[in-house]
Amino acid sequence: MNQVTQPIDVAPVNDALTVDVNMDDYREFQSLAESIPNLAWMARKDGWIFWYNQRWYQYTGTTPEEMEGWGWQSVHDPAVLPNVMARWQMSIEKAESFEMKFPLKGADGTFRMFLTRVLPVKDASGEVLRWFGTNTDISNEHAAVVALLSSEQRFRTATQTVDGLLWTNNAQGQMEGEQPGWSEFTGQTENEYLGYGWVTALHPDDAQATIDEWEAAVKEHRLFRTEHRVRRRDGMYRLFSVRALPVRNEDGTVREWVGVHTDITEDRERQQTLRDTVTALRQQQELVDAAQRLNDAGFWRFQPSNSGLYLSPGSRHLLGLPLTGEISMEEARTAVHPDDLARSGAAMQQALRGGEYRLEFRVVLSSGENRWLLSVARMVELGGEDRYLVGMHLDITTQKRSAEALMRTEKLAVAGRLAATIAHEINNPLEAVTNLLYLLQSTALDRDQQAYCALMADELRRVGEITTHTLRFHRQTTRPAHIRVEDLLESVLALFGGRLRNASVEVECRFRKTREVFGYDGELRQVIANLVGNAVDAMSGGPIRPRRLLLRAREETRGGRAGVVVTVADTGPGIATATLQHIFDPFFTTKGEFGTGLGLWVTTEIVNKHGGTLQVRSYCGVEKSGTVFRVFLPQNGM
Repeated sequence: MNQVTQPIDVAPVNDALTVDVNMDDYREFQSLAESIPNLAWMARKDGWIFWYNQRWYQYTGTTPEEMEGWGWQSVHDPAVLPNVMARWQMSIEKAESFEMKFPLKGADGTFRMFLTRVLPVKDASGEVLRWFGTNTDISNEHAAVVALLSSEQRFRTATQTVDGLLWTNNAQGQMEGEQPGWSEFTGQTENEYLGYGWVTALHPDDAQATIDEWEAAVKEHRLFRTEHRVRRRDGMYRLFSVRALPVRNEDGTVREWVGVHTDITEDRERQQTLRDTVTALRQQQELVDAAQRLNDAGFWRFQPSNSGLYLSPGSRHLLGLPLTGEISMEEARTAVHPDDLARSGAAMQQALRGGEYRLEFRVVLSSGENRWLLSVARMVELGGEDRYLVGMHLDITTQKRSAEALMRTEKLAVAGRLAATIAHEINNPLEAVTNLLYLLQSTALDRDQQAYCALMADELRRVGEITTHTLRFHRQTTRPAHIRVEDLLESVLALFGGRLRNASVEVECRFRKTREVFGYDGELRQVIANLVGNAVDAMSGGPIRPRRLLLRAREETRGGRAGVVVTVADTGPGIATATLQHIFDPFFTTKGEFGTGLGLWVTTEIVNKHGGTLQVRSYCGVEKSGTVFRVFLPQNGM
């Protein structure tokens, strides 16, 4: 293969320096520099560094732009940097190799000790062309040396003060000589612990692992560290933490090993007890938190002296506040409904004076929903001289809505009974007027008078139908019977006739004679009336567009069961997806104070009672919108 030589720019643009290099040699060098475990770099003759290998960037977490030139100073220890600069400048001036140990900062911000070697690359005349340097991580070795020196300096003091078993081994890692501490604890004689005889005092399950680690430490002349169980002279095993270091001669060779066994049996037992306690407390806290969430409850504590507030996860959830982090009293008050803030402040002031706190208030959640909470607390002393207001939050939204719905339902029931009474009372004079009109029609009347009488008869007939249907809604049958679905639809349309006309709703009926279903006449009529009433309400408040109500009944078979499907569809604004998920929940309403939130829930209960199903589909588009309810009533559902 022919060798190609071409210039490579290795210097900044404002100070270009071009050297001829063999590209094959350059690629081989680059591959070698990238493969070595060291940090490597190259600099110009004047010390300007123009290239680093990838390991340099990986360790320092820097970029080529940050490191170019003299940017390497940013990863040096400021206290050591002046010495490094002086040595580097001297090496450049004398064109001599450079070697020094100093720390470099890694990407995690910590410093590790490195051995740095720099060699000049010279031409045939001895002129420096560039510099090549490596940084070798020696932090582990450095730490071991420091530890060894420190250990040697304090050895004699440690032997007098250490709480453990001190022992020594020869350079080959074998125990020899007198070991009073070891012998006193284990009961072994010198002949028994000599060499590797001490291993027989270890627990059988720990012996081999200890030997393997000890031999590796002796071979590598490094710190020995392990834990194992040692048999006491009474036969009981105790757990020890073991440390040992080599003692070196001046030439660096190992003279002996010095180690210490520290009894950590009670410490580990205490640690395990503490871990078990923490685990138990965590489990209890999880149970408490789960119980709070399940019961819509939460706990809180307020310290008047410093306005410190603690909210349990349950309380934070109820208030719609973040589940982590500190919450101040002012931040907690932002969750309270503006109309209830004054009462909340007054209740707190009363509690600080009298020691008792009780308040029902609303919170505004991020979804826009309002929830009712009951907060009760009492002033207590939890230790020391300070007092705390300790209490709990309870979600009473369901109770509140239940009470309101019960009141509305009772009003509706009273109105229903009154309407039935009025309808009953109307029937008597209505029959009399009808009879009189019949007699009047039997007399000699001109054409206009006869037309007026016919019109009066039609209106009286319609009034009679309305009163009859009103009585049907009020009277509940006690036994199920076979019912014609089209009769139910016709009676509901008759009842809603006035509302439909006033709302300008066009009604389309698509039902013919269908098979009868078995059930309660009044309850099924209530189902159809609830769906039709909701449709009329939706279209009355919706945008101005053609208002159509579709009522359809047809025979259908589902799951092997024959029955009738009743469809009630409107062209209202539709129901949003978020609302659609809750429309069958009790006490959920979008009609404000005019709704009980029970209509569709009761409707669902009635349909389920008759063995049927209720489905809904809704659209909220600009061009097309509306809602479709489909009720399937089996022929023999009960």
